Formats: sequence, structure tokens, C-alpha cells
Amino acid sequence: MAEPSLCCLAGTELCEGLEALIKARRFAHQTRRDPWDFALMHQELATRGVGPTELRWMLSQGWVLHGSDQTRTTDSARSVERCGRYVFDAESCFVLTEEGQRAFEAALGLPPHAESRAEATPQWDGQRHELLLSGVVIKRYRWPALNQEAILAAFEEEGWAPRIDDPLTPMGDTDPKRRLADTIKCLNRNQQRTRIRFRGDGTGEGVIWGLV
Repeated sequence: MAEPSLCCLAGTELCEGLEALIKARRFAHQTRRDPWDFALMHQELATRGVGPTELRWMLSQGWVLHGSDQTRTTDSARSVERCGRYVFDAESCFVLTEEGQRAFEAALGLPPHAESRAEATPQWDGQRHELLLSGVVIKRYRWPALNQEAILAAFEEEGWAPRIDDPLTPMGDTDPKRRLADTIKCLNRNQQRTRIRFRGDGTGEGVIWGLV
């Protein structure tokens, strides 16, 4: 991404909208929530100086993600469906990517947030059955996968420590080390984007994760 692209962001009416996007992403990180829970609506950004043309440009740079807010008044949690189109409507909402946060912080002269300085931490959303990294879905489970989800839930509970003990409940005569190894293999399969790699700790009794 060329530096001149960043220069046109600073010192313009866009600043208020960019600051709002940064604040929303920081809130999500601080509360360990899905960034989509803090997504800003299209109209809200427009009133802060970020119109359709600017949003399309940001999308093309990979700095924001576009979603459609499907939340109903009877829902207990926000529901956003990711979409990649460049046409917006009243349900359109947006979140910053990790790259976008770095770019906007640099353009506005803001000190980098802790999340920008450190490696991204995955997030397991047990209600949606989604594994995310920087707000992007890495893997989505459409059918129950109890062993895999147990490991992901354990990592989430431990704050994504580098290593966790085998959290799987023993099952009769099943070899626990073999079952753990098979589950780890399944965790690494069918990722929408190969960004996270799981492996055994060498003892057959623990799991380690890392970024690819």
C-alpha cells in the first residue's frame, strides 16, 4: 500500500469517522468481543465524513470489512452477515481490519494500540461456532464438532495461552493421545483462511497454537 494513500486521510473531514472506527475496534479488543458487535452503520459513518466513495476505497485497500446488520429487535445479540460487495444499503455496517487500524493510527498520528503492536489473538465465539482472528472468520462450524470446540473453548477460557492441557473428557478404552492428535488434525483442516496452526506439545497431553 503506497504511502500517498495514507496522506489524504489526515487533516480532512474524514478524521472524525476514522477515529470512530478505531474506537470501535479498540472497544472490541478491550472487552474481548467480536468486532462486529461494535460495527458502525453506514449512515453513522456518513454523518462523520466517511461516505460511499471513501468506504469503497477503504474496502479496496483491505482496511475495512463490510457487513449487513441482520439484528432484530427480539434478538439477544447482534447478528451481522459478512458481505464483500461495494454497494451499500441501510443495513450496511463496517469494521476496521488490523491493517486498517495500523494505517489509520499512523495517518492520524495516534500511538499504536496494544493490539497493533502485538500479534493478533484468536477469538472463539461459542454461540456462533466461529473461530476469528482480527474480526475475520477463520473457521465456521455448521455441524457439531464437540472435540474441536472443546479445545477452542479451553483456549478462549485461558486467554489463548500458548499451551493448554488436553481438555477432552476420557472416553472408555479410547486412546486419549490418539484422540487428541486426531482432533488437532481436524482443527487445522477446512480453515477459510489458513492463519492459525495447532499442534501437539510432544507429550500427547497438550495443545499449542501459533499464527501461520
